[in-house]
Amino acid sequence: MQEIAEKDRSHLEDAVSSFLNDRPRPGQPAHYTDEQIIRILEIACREPQEFGYGVSHWSLNLLVNAVVKEGIVESISAKTVSRFLKYGGNPPASHPLLASFLRENRFSGNFCGESE
Repeated sequence: MQEIAEKDRSHLEDAVSSFLNDRPRPGQPAHYTDEQIIRILEIACREPQEFGYGVSHWSLNLLVNAVVKEGIVESISAKTVSRFLKYGGNPPASHPLLASFLRENRFSGNFCGESE
């Protein structure tokens, strides 16, 4: 980096960006977009009655049903929804849009805006 800075400072930003970006990794591509995850979290923060359910609290299976019923995804497991809910204020680095959404909506540590 120092060598790049000394030769042509205008290329330093590109070099740093290139250095910090992840290289493609093997494995399956993501099954769900950040937008889908955000919509799932938004549903989880609302009351089940708003979606026609006669209960006061979400269960994972009920939340899965609501997410599918709302057309967010064709199918999803309760385990996957649980993983999204556990992100709380700390989503994986591979989800920058989700991290931005959670930050902007103050989901840092307390999910769905609950007070401490």
